[in-house]
Amino acid sequence: MTAFALGPRPRNPMAWPPAAPFTVAFTLIALSGCVVPPEQGPGPGAIPHDEEIVRPDNSQMTQQGFERFGAKDLHDRGLSGRGIRVAVIDTGIDERSNDVSAVAAKSFIQDPSTQDTTGQGTKVAGVIAAHDNDIGLLGLAPEAELLVARVATDRGDALYSTVADALRWSVSQAADIVCVPIAFNENDPELAAAVADVIASGALLFAAAGSATPNSREGPLAYPAALPGVVSVGVANRDGYVSEYALVNDAIDLFAPGEDIFGTGLGDILTLGSGVFLATAYGSGLAALVLQDAIENETDTAVDAIVERVQRMIWNSANEPPMGPH
Repeated sequence: MTAFALGPRPRNPMAWPPAAPFTVAFTLIALSGCVVPPEQGPGPGAIPHDEEIVRPDNSQMTQQGFERFGAKDLHDRGLSGRGIRVAVIDTGIDERSNDVSAVAAKSFIQDPSTQDTTGQGTKVAGVIAAHDNDIGLLGLAPEAELLVARVATDRGDALYSTVADALRWSVSQAADIVCVPIAFNENDPELAAAVADVIASGALLFAAAGSATPNSREGPLAYPAALPGVVSVGVANRDGYVSEYALVNDAIDLFAPGEDIFGTGLGDILTLGSGVFLATAYGSGLAALVLQDAIENETDTAVDAIVERVQRMIWNSANEPPMGPH
């Protein structure tokens, strides 16, 4: 997919970490470990784990940036992701969770269970569509229908073939949006063919752009993010600027919030972390709201129009003037 010509991406040399609005206990997730060798997903230790947030009660929390990045305004207009199917292709989902659930789930690895054992897939699912149920986290699109594909093992390993199969399954399940936080550092013909099937179905496919290395912030896009038609997602900080720790590449289509993001952990804990996988989830969740709005109001539902609107919501929060054509 060609990056949108919306003008220079806003940046801010913020110190890390940004000041939190309240006191929490957490372990920071590094913005690395998502680009992986060919034929294998994130290896041992690459999928990070963070700790439970210490809260005085069990009341429901809204996402960091919920108001600032425009989700609250859309919720106030009655938008909740209703009628939008979002496929999450990752490590599965916590089947015991009271805060996230799937309308359909399938394992594409040897273990037939879709139970998440690493926590990453559950966090992604929660960012997108945690239920509005007065506990845990309020997802960005709480009424979106989740389709969950488990493609990674307990170690976090994933194969091209399992991701490709999951992409095709998402098409068979009539997904409107497909979220792929897992990334490879090389392309594969089977993966590319499955991506083409998703794009041909009319679904929006969001994929992690990749991570910066210790030596350089600039680098190539990961796969499937680099493939035609895919919305590649990079990391923005709490203020809507490109994160100082994010991969920088002019081909990145969308910079979504990925620092200090609340997630739904295993066992219904609430977590706080950072990473490109969370940015990919955040972008997918906002897109579910915008897509619902476009469908109900019969406006442009093309991928370019949806992504541009989401990016404007995020960038305008950084007090930037409107960028690009109106």
